[in-house]
Amino acid sequence: MNNNLNFNIDIHCRLFWDHNSDGMFLHTIGEHGELGRFMLVNASACIMLGYTEAELLEMSPYDLDDPDLSLGYMQKATDALMRDGRVVFEAVHRHKDGRTIPVEISSRILSVEGMRCVLSSARYQTNRMLATSELAKSNERLRLVMAKAGAGSWEWDVVSNENLWSDELWQLYGLKPYSCKASYESWLNSVVPEDRDHAELTVQRAARNGEEFVVEWRVADGNGAHRWLMSKGTPVFDREGSLVRYIGMALDITQRKIAEEQNALLERQVQQAGKMELLGQLAGGIAHDFNNMLAIMLASAEMALGRHDAAQHVEEALVTIRETALHSADLTRQLLAFAQQQEVCPQHLELNGVIERAITMLKPILGKQVTLQWRPGNGGYAVHIDPSQLDQIVMNLCVNARDAITGSGTISISTGSACFDGRDGRHDALDSVVKQGCFAVLTVTDDGCGISQKDLPRIMEPYYTTKGPDKGSGLGLSTVYGIVRQNRGFINCRSEVGRGTAFDVFFPRHDGLEPENGKGDAVEARDDVRHERKTILLAEDDSGILKLCRKVLEESGYAVFIASGPSEALEIASSYPGRIDLLLTDVMMPEMNGCELAAQLRSTRPELKALYMSGYTADMLDCCALLPGAEAFIRKPFTLKALRSEINTLLE
Repeated sequence: MNNNLNFNIDIHCRLFWDHNSDGMFLHTIGEHGELGRFMLVNASACIMLGYTEAELLEMSPYDLDDPDLSLGYMQKATDALMRDGRVVFEAVHRHKDGRTIPVEISSRILSVEGMRCVLSSARYQTNRMLATSELAKSNERLRLVMAKAGAGSWEWDVVSNENLWSDELWQLYGLKPYSCKASYESWLNSVVPEDRDHAELTVQRAARNGEEFVVEWRVADGNGAHRWLMSKGTPVFDREGSLVRYIGMALDITQRKIAEEQNALLERQVQQAGKMELLGQLAGGIAHDFNNMLAIMLASAEMALGRHDAAQHVEEALVTIRETALHSADLTRQLLAFAQQQEVCPQHLELNGVIERAITMLKPILGKQVTLQWRPGNGGYAVHIDPSQLDQIVMNLCVNARDAITGSGTISISTGSACFDGRDGRHDALDSVVKQGCFAVLTVTDDGCGISQKDLPRIMEPYYTTKGPDKGSGLGLSTVYGIVRQNRGFINCRSEVGRGTAFDVFFPRHDGLEPENGKGDAVEARDDVRHERKTILLAEDDSGILKLCRKVLEESGYAVFIASGPSEALEIASSYPGRIDLLLTDVMMPEMNGCELAAQLRSTRPELKALYMSGYTADMLDCCALLPGAEAFIRKPFTLKALRSEINTLLE
């Protein structure tokens, strides 16, 4: 006993204290859980630890705990002691000679002569030393592995809503360890606001159904950026089958997400490179077709000009000119839609209709020596894909087939349908996953040289080609493969050297969904609508379009002001005191674009409506997409009926 301490302990307590087989310790504790030096220790404590009483009285609990292992339990035990006033926990003390000794400690807070102290009973379990030590070492190894892997474990009691988090989890969530209560709400608050609703919905839906869940979300990394995390929760049920808790792990998947974004970017670049390769081949054929169309229009116009006395001949010539111009415009639209580099926009399409339109662009690049056969299936074959992507698939496969043909030959395009139940082993050329479901099938067959069995497994790889020098980059089939996989389809290839090749492309069917048509059908169906006399401000820098539109609008009963540029349009609007109902403007003009012109006019005429027109592709017209009030857009060239109908709709 320490004779310097004036404690009132009677003889019975002294006998119990000195002869208790458990180690007994008394030490102070601060307001925030700081553990002071020992004030009393008993003989058993000295014997078990190998220290003298005087040596122990110069030490604190921190000096007894194994420093390599105490991080896992010391803080938690202290927190529980401060919260509940008592705690029972397991620890590992270090003997004076360096040995580790497992110990079970029971502690409680009490007051001794006005001081706040902790009385602890330590039961040293030497017979469990090896097992406890190995368990502690195993736990430490697990902790190191989890930290290295960027992982943390958690447990969620769904009944009491209590949570247990591993030390690593706090860091993953971007929280200071034990800075708040481990709880479902603390986790949810760590999720960035943009991901919070999705994360909570995923977890709560799984909890309602007692199902396993996987959820991905972002947390702030403290440097102004985000870190991606993924957690998988496994449900635990009691004997009655009721869900009682979830256990799971959270992983840092930031590097995986970065890799996925880079792969997606690379795939888009490969697809665009495939487009550019085809565009070079398209240019010659398209130019040839346009020269033919222009020849038809010029000849028809000359015939009409030379036959003023025969109205029937003039009408026939004008009809020919109109039909040829519409055909030219359609070809231009297809070419621009194919060439533009923009985010894909999947639509519900009817497979046969899209392929029929693509064939118009195919014929010029296949050449006259190749016969193109089109065998559409009888079904509707509704699919969900970006139309320009479908065009690219058809053209890449057909160009690849053309290159396989020496001299004259035949390429056949057909469509059909197929359903798989997963038992027939059907899978694509590079993917062994068995496919199931109903698919629309596009088949492109040629009677060319064929592909050897050695080359067949690699034909979808980027830059792998069986063609000779200067015959292709090896991007065509890899582009097709990337697009098909992006749209949840797959590919089969059948080939025999000397006999030809067939590619079967399978797209998931979307039966029951109405295909999305262009605006043209609806436009042509509309008729002029009766209207009061309205005023239109027409801004167009092309004098031919300006004169034509003015004539059409005035014949339709509108009052028209014309401006050859934005400055003139602004000047007219500022000097005209009456109401201007509609601005009809080209988008791309000198000085400012049509959208900026509309914005300036609306500063003084907020009621002004706008109809934009342009022959440029959609990706060059983003300036209008973000402006309010861009009520309508019409693409050049347009029919006069379509122009009237758009204006009538806006002014109704």
